[in-house]
Amino acid sequence: MANMNNETGMAVEKFDLQALFAVFTKVIALFFIGFTFQYWLSALGLSDPAFRFDTMPTHWQALVATFAVLHPIVALGLWGGFRWGLVVWAISAAVECVVYGLYPETFGTNESLIFFHLACSAVFLSYLIARRLEIIRRRRG
Repeated sequence: MANMNNETGMAVEKFDLQALFAVFTKVIALFFIGFTFQYWLSALGLSDPAFRFDTMPTHWQALVATFAVLHPIVALGLWGGFRWGLVVWAISAAVECVVYGLYPETFGTNESLIFFHLACSAVFLSYLIARRLEIIRRRRG
């Protein structure tokens, strides 16, 4: 959306934060669909036949079962733009960061996944700040 700057007479581009955020959440939803496939492939033993669900340790069974069900819910919530999708996303991302960040001896490490979740969280917080500043600016006139 372009507005005219009264001082210079030139067009000034204005970003639609909500539209950008909708694209951002849809991209994250696509990543979560990919994460879902990873967990389901693990559960079925297709990623490593020696490590399928019935031969996994109990703590891995709990983790795989949880995320194999939770990640498609996250993807649905984010893709649909539902507020609960953001909540489930935050919970899922936090749990994965805790599991892979604080318990590497039990679950191994996954630095790239932790980085992904932290980067997405930083973008989300930036959006919230930008949105708040936009609301304040509108109130001031």
